[in-house]
Amino acid sequence: MFFLLILYRVYTFVIFGNKIRTIQREEILNKIKDLQISDITLDASLSNVTDFWGKVCSELGIPNNKRNRYRLRRVHECHKHAAGLSPSTQQDIDDSRDKEDGQKSAENAPAMSPSPLKDKDDSWTKEDGQKSPEKSPVSSTSDEQGFLKIPVPQKPSYFFIDRKDWENIKKKRKQRGFKGLQWTNVISKGLQTIYPYCSIAFKRHKLKIIGSKKASPEFWCLGYCRFEDCPITVTVTVNSEKDLKAEVKFQGEQSIHNATELKRRPVRADERVRIGEGLQTQLPRSMYLQRLTQIEDDVLASGCRDEAPTPQVLKNISWEVRKKSRQHSNEIRSLQIMVEQKTNGPDEVLQKVFLHPKGVMLWSIRGIEIFQDRCREDIVYLDATGSIKKKEKGSPPFYVYEVVVRNPQKGSSPLPVATYLTCDHTTASVTYFLEAFQTDVARTYGRKGMRVPIMLICDGSMVLMQAICSSFAKKNLQDTMNHYYTIASGKATKEDFDLPILHRCLSHVMKNAKDMCKKYAPNHYHLSMHVFGLFTTASSLRELDDMVESAAVVFSSPYSGPSVEKHFNNLQCWLQNKGFHLDETAVYHNQKRAEDTQTKLCTDGINVFRTHLDFLGNCTKSRSKM
Repeated sequence: MFFLLILYRVYTFVIFGNKIRTIQREEILNKIKDLQISDITLDASLSNVTDFWGKVCSELGIPNNKRNRYRLRRVHECHKHAAGLSPSTQQDIDDSRDKEDGQKSAENAPAMSPSPLKDKDDSWTKEDGQKSPEKSPVSSTSDEQGFLKIPVPQKPSYFFIDRKDWENIKKKRKQRGFKGLQWTNVISKGLQTIYPYCSIAFKRHKLKIIGSKKASPEFWCLGYCRFEDCPITVTVTVNSEKDLKAEVKFQGEQSIHNATELKRRPVRADERVRIGEGLQTQLPRSMYLQRLTQIEDDVLASGCRDEAPTPQVLKNISWEVRKKSRQHSNEIRSLQIMVEQKTNGPDEVLQKVFLHPKGVMLWSIRGIEIFQDRCREDIVYLDATGSIKKKEKGSPPFYVYEVVVRNPQKGSSPLPVATYLTCDHTTASVTYFLEAFQTDVARTYGRKGMRVPIMLICDGSMVLMQAICSSFAKKNLQDTMNHYYTIASGKATKEDFDLPILHRCLSHVMKNAKDMCKKYAPNHYHLSMHVFGLFTTASSLRELDDMVESAAVVFSSPYSGPSVEKHFNNLQCWLQNKGFHLDETAVYHNQKRAEDTQTKLCTDGINVFRTHLDFLGNCTKSRSKM
């Protein structure tokens, strides 16, 4: 009866005009056989096979698209299993793909019909002895089309389900199956110990009826690989609850993964809760990178990312955790409840509201304590960010200014101690915010007990730098820079060292350098960026002057000569001494031009440090001399 169903199974295809056409399995197999006999065979090499399954679609009168080609391949593969053909007698069905089939989309693989199983009596046979769960030996191969092929275990393998996990999922069982999806996490975890290269999704499962005396397994499930071109299916059987030994059988000879395709299992049930707990003290991207580094190299190459959910998924989980922790479903009401709960406590929010220009200042007693404790030991940051609140009509955009200190616990999120939401982006507005915060610090600890930050970092905007100098250094920006110059020149007094250090964020410096190098030195971008990075490593004004002088000579000289060669060698020595790993191809041409004293440097990125020279005049003059 089983083979009759396979033989006369009818397939439905949608053709043009939303019309439906039904085709019997026998007709499909006959068309495939005719094409194999004529001029195209599945055993032929990829160079001789051109759109085999597309021709099958044309012969059957159905649209030639990826979905239909995939279904036809599955029909042929299921027929091979039902007929008892060994996969080694014919080349794998996926070797017949055309080039278009090799291009992957981001969509999930279509629903796969499982390969026919063996006789019922054979599928439950329990072999003598137990095999320890071992990963299959990796002898992967990659073909010309970019498909990775990894052999799967041909003999039954085993893993043992943890008793605690089994009892946990049994609490939520129904008559013939488990309620919820935690069981998929348990089985998937066991399969990873045997064959971690496929991302397994589960099609169905069943449990033994409670109280049944029939000789049947306690648990059985069927899964398939989520990679679009992978033919692997797997069955997991637990015959007895005494030892919870799970027998694993793979159907298929080898997994086939596109080298450009990545697949992940959905994060569900208890695994989602566990990750959410970890995200309370860790940023989503930080967790993603950490989990990615824990995956073995061969598993990374296979494209399976079950152990590393995407940053966006981790962000969604983090948001769900924060949403569940709300006091009320309404966000505004939840904030009101939080304020009421923290009244007259160390976490009480000190709030100042301005109607014109609109603004809100927020900090707490605990935030003041954290600032007072950390500012003399670590760096204090002042930064602004947008996209927090929608821009109102006729009003400037809203920015959030925040005073932040680093968390003493490594890997934890930084600690904001004062927040200012406003649409007034002036030095006076930001200075008032910092002074108001300093006033509440003085009320808590007294003027004599206040601590001046040892170092402050901002993005380099004039508004932030002027506000920091006015509030913390009690001087204007120019006077503060004069004090820093006396320190750098070795003529500092005790008064100079009493000032906090104002540091411009290095990442913003290099970002500006990146834009400048792309604009003025596109042909020597890597070299110019290395030189900018070299400037940031100078330990004295004298060393910085020498670096700038050498860079100016190399980049602004219209001709090569002994002086250019000398200064280029100086830059090269500094870069090597500082530990910069240069790309040899990025500096080779510059070095070659420096050695050739007759070669002109008119086209060699001379606009990086040069002043306004008459470039055309220099070139004209050089031609006249020649």
